[in-house]
Amino acid sequence: YDQYDLNIQMAGHPSSTDTVIWRGDRDGLDFSAFYLRHGALVGVVAVNRSREVRAAMKLIECRAVVRPDDLADEGVNLRDIHCVAWTP
Repeated sequence: YDQYDLNIQMAGHPSSTDTVIWRGDRDGLDFSAFYLRHGALVGVVAVNRSREVRAAMKLIECRAVVRPDDLADEGVNLRDIHCVAWTP
């Protein structure tokens, strides 16, 4: 979704009670917010980072358990994270 000069995308089903992990520059409006529930990636909201949303969608689909440090580290390519599913 484009809003003026921003591209805003969301995937999954984030909740206000989820743990939020930030990647990027929030002040510069170039970031992703990843939502973890019990360690599993359940949602992403991104501004001007559509590639990260696409990569996160695959991890959300399999409810991948992802290390918060990997999500926050811009040097980690999300496509290189393997899906290890969380099971309740």
